[in-house]
Amino acid sequence: MKLLKIILVKKYKNNKTNFSLLQLKTDKEKDIAILGNLIRRVLLKNVNGIKITKVNLFLKHEAKEESKYLPMHKFLTLNSINLPCYELIENFKNLEFNSKNYESLKKKILLINLEKSTKASQIITNQKLRILNRNKQLCTIFSNQIKLKALLEIKICYTLKV
Repeated sequence: MKLLKIILVKKYKNNKTNFSLLQLKTDKEKDIAILGNLIRRVLLKNVNGIKITKVNLFLKHEAKEESKYLPMHKFLTLNSINLPCYELIENFKNLEFNSKNYESLKKKILLINLEKSTKASQIITNQKLRILNRNKQLCTIFSNQIKLKALLEIKICYTLKV
């Protein structure tokens, strides 16, 4: 049985940072090096970034007189759009963002009108938030009878890249 002892050496806390200094102890010295390397690798791969966390799609059919925007189901497929809805949602979620000031961006909601051929560059954001892959094609709409809107929720996420 391997035992690992974790000791809290010091706790730092002020209005900007909050972290603790830990000390690891085991019976064997080489176990500490192995464990330290594993922790270091995980922390190096831990990347904070800005991601689209939620996508809601809304559809309006122009041919109907009293048409209004209705929510679309994730697995809906329309002949008027070049992609099924789940692929369109993945296209949005694969957009990469950058911001100069992460702290000021807590949560942002964007409403986008999808047109005939929508690229990422057509998404209007403020100066603090920038789309990195601006040439990415999001979708193509073949019919003039339908209108699409996307509601995007953007947040800072701490993701683990493997």
